[in-house]
Amino acid sequence: QTATSVFGKATMYTRGASSRSMWEQMCEQVFGIEATSVSARIAHTNKYYGAKDPKGISQVFFTNGALDAWSLLGVTEYPSNSREVYAEVAPLGSHCVGLYAPREGEVPGATAIRTRALQLFQRWGRMMQENGGEVIHTAVHFIV
Repeated sequence: QTATSVFGKATMYTRGASSRSMWEQMCEQVFGIEATSVSARIAHTNKYYGAKDPKGISQVFFTNGALDAWSLLGVTEYPSNSREVYAEVAPLGSHCVGLYAPREGEVPGATAIRTRALQLFQRWGRMMQENGGEVIHTAVHFIV
């Protein structure tokens, strides 16, 4: 599963397999960023934004596909905590895994991510209502 188009225009994402070396090569060809410097740039970005342990967050569910180039910058695991911050990776997923409506033959992990996201969003919405807060978002928008 991946977003192959946005607003009807094709994207660089594919439904097939992806690899780090493919995306590093794309950075070099499209943006002129040498493949050898991609890892250093990723490290810099992660340091700037809090790396794999952003501070001061709560009620966040990080989702990634293991084959998604963005997962190199994403939070793919998060230590046990009391702030309700979670991370999950779909092993064969690519970009936007788990954000599509259910379909037969979807990649392993997509259903689990979608189910977990809905459960968390519903719980967080109930918690906000019980505490007198306004619920801003209580459900995920699925791409159909």
